[in-house]
Amino acid sequence: MKFKLSNLDQFNFNSFQVIFIKGLGILITYILILFITNFFPEELVGEYNFANNILLIFGTICLFGANQSIYQLGSKILVDGNTANLKKLYIKYMLISFCIYLFILTLTFVIPESLYQKILGKENIYPLITKTVSFAFVYFLASLNFEMFRILNKIKASEIYRSIFRLVIFFIGVLIIYFLDYQSYLVEAFLTSFLLTSIVTTYSVLKLLNQNSKNELDLSINYKKIIKVSLPMSISALFILLMQSIDSFFIIKYNSFKELAYYSTAIRITTLVSIVLTSINTIIAPEISENFFKKDFKKLREIIFKASKLNFLLSIPLLLCLLLFPNTILGFFGDNYTNAKIALIILCVGQIVNSFCGSVGLYLNMTGKQNELLLLLLLALILNIIFNVILVPKYGINGAAISSCISLAFWNILGLIFIYYKDKVVTSFRIYDKGKNTT
Repeated sequence: MKFKLSNLDQFNFNSFQVIFIKGLGILITYILILFITNFFPEELVGEYNFANNILLIFGTICLFGANQSIYQLGSKILVDGNTANLKKLYIKYMLISFCIYLFILTLTFVIPESLYQKILGKENIYPLITKTVSFAFVYFLASLNFEMFRILNKIKASEIYRSIFRLVIFFIGVLIIYFLDYQSYLVEAFLTSFLLTSIVTTYSVLKLLNQNSKNELDLSINYKKIIKVSLPMSISALFILLMQSIDSFFIIKYNSFKELAYYSTAIRITTLVSIVLTSINTIIAPEISENFFKKDFKKLREIIFKASKLNFLLSIPLLLCLLLFPNTILGFFGDNYTNAKIALIILCVGQIVNSFCGSVGLYLNMTGKQNELLLLLLLALILNIIFNVILVPKYGINGAAISSCISLAFWNILGLIFIYYKDKVVTSFRIYDKGKNTT
C-alpha cells in the first residue's frame, strides 16, 4: 500500500512538528549556554541566571494567567464564530497586565536598597533587580503573543518566535558584547532580546487580528470574567515558578553567584526532559478543554493516553543519558560545572516523576479545576521553602535540588490521584489504554 502523509495520526504528526521546532530551539539554547559558560566569568553567568529567574517571576505576575486562561475565553469566542472579538479580549489582557506592571514596578523602586541587601546578603543587588523588573511588561507581551498565535491556529509561528527567534536575537547580542569586550552587559543583552521579540510579535499578532476585524459584535467577556478565570491560573503559574526559582534566592543568600551558575546549568540540562511535555501540552491544551466541556470523555481519555505515552517514551532515553553521564555532560559547560553532578542526578529523579505523571497541571487548568491546582501548588511551595531553609545552608546546591525534587513529586502525585478520583481520567504513563472503550 502506498504511504501517504494523510494516513499518519494527526496528533503525533503535529506533536513531532512542534517538538522538532522546540528541539531546534533547544540546540540553539545549549550552544548559547555553552558559549556563555565557557567564555564569560562564572559570576556573570550567575547574575544572568538570577536575572532570568527575576524576569520569569515578575513577568508571570504581569502575565496574570493569560497564557492559560486565554484558551478558555478565546475558545468560547471562536466557537461562536466571532474571531473579531479576539482583538478586544487581547487588548483587555494588555490593559490589565499594564496596570499590574505599573504597581510592581513602583513597589520595586520604593523598597529601600538596604532591604534587598539584607534579605539576599549581597551588595549591589538592587540595580540588578530593578533593571530586570523594568522589563517585566515586555516579557508579558511576548508570552501573550505566543499564545495568541496558537489560538489563531499559527502554532508553528508561535513556536518559532518562542523557541528560536528570541534566542537568535540573544545570541547575536552575546556575540556582539563578547567581541567588543563588553561582557558585563550580558544581562542587558538578555533583556533586550525580550524587548525586540515583544515588538515584532505584537505587530504580527495585531496584523492577524485586524484581518478578522469585520462584523465585530459586542464582547460578552468583561474584566470581571477575565479576572475570575485568570487569577487562580496566575497564582498557580506563579507558585510553579517560585518552586523552580526559590532555590536560587537561597543559594544567593547562603552561597554565591558562582554556585548559582552551576546549579542553574543543571536545571537547564533537565529542561531537555520537561520540554517534551511542554511541547505535547501545546497541542492538547485546546482539545482537553473542548472535549471535557463537551463531555466527550472517551475522546478526552484517548488524547491524554496518547500524550502521556508519547511524553514518557521520549523523556526516558534523555533521562537515562543524564543519569549515566552527568560528569561528561556538565563538563561541556566548563570544568567547574561538574560541581553540580549530584544536584543534576537528584533533579533527574524529580523529572522522572514529572514525566510519569503526565499533563497534571494542564488538565486541571483546562477543565475548570484551577482552584484545586492552586491549593496543590501552594502546599508544594510551602514544602519547598521549608526544605530549602533546612537543607541549603548545610548542603548548598544539593540541598536545593532535594527541595525541588520533593516538591515537584509531591504536587504531581497528589494531582494524579485527584484527577482519577474526580473524573476517572488517568494522566500518567500506561502501555495500554484500559479505559479505551469507556464513555
